[in-house]
Amino acid sequence: MEPVEPNNRCNDLRPVDIQQELAEERTIMALQRTVLSNERTLNSWLRTGLATVAAGFTLGLLLGREGEIGPARSFGVILIAAGGLICVAGLARYRALRKRLEPEDISSVPVWLLELLVGFFLLVSLVGIGILLRA
Repeated sequence: MEPVEPNNRCNDLRPVDIQQELAEERTIMALQRTVLSNERTLNSWLRTGLATVAAGFTLGLLLGREGEIGPARSFGVILIAAGGLICVAGLARYRALRKRLEPEDISSVPVWLLELLVGFFLLVSLVGIGILLRA
């Protein structure tokens, strides 16, 4: 009697091979979760930075005296600048972790797009500072 050839892949693999394949799949999924977590964390940094910019702009306009750069407007300018720096710090943190994951073939948002977004936020911050200092 001739031996029967297995007709599916599972019968070809030894238990050790199956365990290795499952371990590799779990590793890839863990890397994907890390990338997504990194993107969520960047989102939090950007949201905090924009909220700080908005708070500084609002405080500077509402509490500041027109035509005078007093303490309220100065504090508003400081908050706006801090909000811009928060966005930059978040991007730097994101890029540092992404660089550690770079050899892996994990899809994520292109860095150039995030840099463009943070650049836009910085431009908004500078315009806000200019408005507070001129008004």
